[in-house]
Amino acid sequence: MTVIENLESDPIAVNVREANLLASHKEGIAGKVFNIACSVRTTVNNLVEELNKIFESSIQATYIKPRPGEVKHSLADIGKDRKLLGYNPSIDFQDGLQKAVKWFTQ
Repeated sequence: MTVIENLESDPIAVNVREANLLASHKEGIAGKVFNIACSVRTTVNNLVEELNKIFESSIQATYIKPRPGEVKHSLADIGKDRKLLGYNPSIDFQDGLQKAVKWFTQ
């Protein structure tokens, strides 16, 4: 399998690949930093729920005391990506998770 084929089948890399392609056609982008993401807030509880759907299981989250410095809430701001690159995620969280599970379990 070639690297290109691998990237085509790797759902984790699809949004990043598309953003890189957009950047390659834009002037003045060199050296700028972008945060490529789906821009949807999700929680560990939501991740467990989605994995339970995919695996048709009923795993339960185990809760422990937060570690010092642990980020409680995070949401990627992709406004700069949209404005400068014209980026819009093509794979959302649920679809990406389903495809990633399929890809990793092949």
